[in-house]
Formats: sequence, C-alpha cells, structure tokens
Amino acid sequence: MDWSKSRKTSRQAEQAVSFFVQAQRSEKVNPVYWFLEMDKNQPSGFLEITPHIMVAQIMERYPETISVFLRHHMSCVGCSLSAFDTLADAALVHDIPLDLLIHDLTRAVQQSPLSHSP
Repeated sequence: MDWSKSRKTSRQAEQAVSFFVQAQRSEKVNPVYWFLEMDKNQPSGFLEITPHIMVAQIMERYPETISVFLRHHMSCVGCSLSAFDTLADAALVHDIPLDLLIHDLTRAVQQSPLSHSP
C-alpha cells in the first residue's frame, strides 16, 4: 500500500471536514459579505475577486472564470456547496495557492471580451 497517498487522502478528508463545520472556521464569513466587497468607484456590478467571496457568486457574475476553476481541477463547477464556500475555503480544500487562484480568476475577467473591469 502506498502510505504517502493514504496520508494525503486522510489530510484531504480532514480538510473537508473542517471546511464544512462552520464552528471550526477561524473567521466567520457572512454569505452576503461579497456585497461589501464591491468597490463604489467601480462600474455598477463590478465585483472584486477576494478570498471572502463565495465561489458560486464569482462563477455567476463572471462566467469566464469557470474555465479557470476547471483548469485547476476544482470540482466547484456544478457543486451545490459552491454557494457556501468562500474562495479561500475552496483553495484550501483543493490545495491550490490562494494568490495564484485569485490572479488567474482576475486575469480571466480582465481578458474577457465582455470585460467587467474599468
């Protein structure tokens, strides 16, 4: 048996459990917190991609980001839990550096033909 793979699976299971238990979060995130992330100086509806935004809200507002989630082999697309997972939570569970994920998502939005950025 490959014990290194077993340890990784066990670690992922532990992360998933802590991910779903709200009481274990180090910071509480209100599901509507993303509204507060909107920059008043940006065009109406512009949403800055930050660690505290729910994954579903990012994909809903910026469909061009779906390819980024898929490229990173994230199962967020079509997952019913994406409405409750922050970007930081998803990056942790999928073992993806948060800064890299935010950079890739932001770049996808900026390079979109329907660019939402100013």
